[in-house]
Amino acid sequence: MSTGAVMYDLVCRYAALGNHRTGTPADDATRDLVAAALERRGAAVERVPYTFDRFEATASVVADGARVPCLPLYYSGTGSFSTDAPFVASLEMFRGVAAVDLRERRHDARDVGAEIAVLATGRGEGPVVAENVVPEVDDGPVTVLVAGSDAERVAAGPTSAEVSAQLVAGRSETVVARLGPVGEDPVVVTTPLTGWFTCAGERATGIAVALEVVSDLAVGGLPVLFVGTTGHELEHLGVRHWLTASEVAPRAVLHCGASLAAGAVTDGVCELSDLRLAMSNVDDDSLRPLARALSPVGLTTVPGPGDWIGEGEQWRRFAVPLLSCTGGFDRFHTPDDVPEAVTAPEALEAVRAAVIEAARVLVDADIPGP
Repeated sequence: MSTGAVMYDLVCRYAALGNHRTGTPADDATRDLVAAALERRGAAVERVPYTFDRFEATASVVADGARVPCLPLYYSGTGSFSTDAPFVASLEMFRGVAAVDLRERRHDARDVGAEIAVLATGRGEGPVVAENVVPEVDDGPVTVLVAGSDAERVAAGPTSAEVSAQLVAGRSETVVARLGPVGEDPVVVTTPLTGWFTCAGERATGIAVALEVVSDLAVGGLPVLFVGTTGHELEHLGVRHWLTASEVAPRAVLHCGASLAAGAVTDGVCELSDLRLAMSNVDDDSLRPLARALSPVGLTTVPGPGDWIGEGEQWRRFAVPLLSCTGGFDRFHTPDDVPEAVTAPEALEAVRAAVIEAARVLVDADIPGP
């Protein structure tokens, strides 16, 4: 099998584990899958546990007598609720991947005293789109998301909704692995492992690329530290726990984040998304070769932005060269993020080669002085 085919097989096995929400059996199975892949590469693997309050909920929405598929907005409230008059609205979506006005619509529901808010993620089209959340129960009202394609039906009604939600004891782990020589500051290669649905493009493509990068750097004689984080969808919960407790002193950090080799597949060919980018804090002399390495696979390199997207934000605390690749695509945060629709072996292989070239630049890069 080609390297791209091997990577695609990993993407498929990851997606087949189910919805990758933190603290669930799919999360446990994912960490086992990644740890086994690292051990086959000769890595010494450690699992660093943490605990949290996990949100657990069931919900139903019925419109004009028919059940509407829905997703509770995590941490939007706890308790049992039922109403024949929920607050109903449609959210404005940015490129179909993120709600622009979620907070405002929930404030509207709170202002009218609604027990339950039913919010469509779009205005007339598209699947339900999950939203990353802070893992703390907020001021409500308890909220349920439905697909944009169901927006008109829910708005026309009659619509009823029920939600039962609670916090339970949750546990997850950060997967940490060392490869290559010891005794030197390592190159950190990090990637999130969890998300809302099967996450083939969103998460698995980054995992597949990260595993190839750590192998390449270690074979090249560099000390490498792989950090596989959970809790990404919960405001980067896992990486924040791990960084607080660890004493790592990296030489450089490469973050293989969301949608790294994801896009839209037509007739087996993947057109990579134009919503992907690479952020870096390196100086101009290093930024230019980084950009040359990544541009052939559609990753636009952005120099040292004020606000970083994704878990790259958590790694900025180290004053070392940092490259953070992240972004979205048409099926991002939806149940439609399945392997055959979002990536392909050739796309994975092309991104692998580009990111490895960029990683080799990164380890010898400089950052601007004070």
